[in-house]
Amino acid sequence: MKIQMQQYEPKIMQKKKIAARLQRLSRAFRGRQTKPQKNENMMQEFEFLTNGAEKRALDMLNARQPGEQLVTLEDAAALEADEQYLLERDADIQAIASSVQDVAQIFKELAVLVIDQGTILDRIDFNMEQVAERTRHATAQLISADRHDKQARPLRCVLSLLLIIFVLTIVLIFKLTASSRRRRLR
Repeated sequence: MKIQMQQYEPKIMQKKKIAARLQRLSRAFRGRQTKPQKNENMMQEFEFLTNGAEKRALDMLNARQPGEQLVTLEDAAALEADEQYLLERDADIQAIASSVQDVAQIFKELAVLVIDQGTILDRIDFNMEQVAERTRHATAQLISADRHDKQARPLRCVLSLLLIIFVLTIVLIFKLTASSRRRRLR
């Protein structure tokens, strides 16, 4: 706070000088109203007041009613403090507005990310549903294959035994016919 006050001391001093000069000119202005012959000299003295804040102060003096009190140094200092406060407040408001814009931009980017993530989640969900459906279908096919395999086993055994019986019957027939031929031949 001390550093800030040191920065504004030249401004305060300048304002005090302007206020003192305005008070001198005010007294001279009041004197001018009572002594019209010095009017021309006073107008030359007032020429410096055609610029900026000094002109506004002169306009304020001209608009002043007789007997009305001029702005005191304390009022000028209070006005300066108020002006400084307003400038700081304006800077703070600008910073807040900038921060709000940054937050809005972040939310826009976040919305894009959420949409992208939603799309990815939808794809994952779809793929999971496909996997579940295909797994159910594969399980059904495995159960069917197992059932067919179980039903075919006894049939294969019976067919194998019948084939063996048939082969052995043929072998037995050949053996009997061969032994009967040998007996006849003997």
